[in-house]
Amino acid sequence: MNKTSHRPGLDFCGSRKLGNARKQSGATMVEYIIGFVAMVVILLVPVPTKNKNVIELLEEAIKAEHSAYIYASSLPAPKVPSRRNN
Repeated sequence: MNKTSHRPGLDFCGSRKLGNARKQSGATMVEYIIGFVAMVVILLVPVPTKNKNVIELLEEAIKAEHSAYIYASSLPAPKVPSRRNN
């Protein structure tokens, strides 16, 4: 056999399969938790120039755009002149 043959119980890098998978799974969970906490902090920390957090700013923007849409939809439809073929 050559030196690069695969030994049972080891992956191709030479580390144990099961233990390595558990470590990677745990590391992935830690990365997700860190990312989640970072997103929560970003959304809840006040913006310095506005003294409001991102969620409040987004809520105000949606309300303003929605009120403009409601106003525009409440206007009567414009009359379009009809063309007659004479």
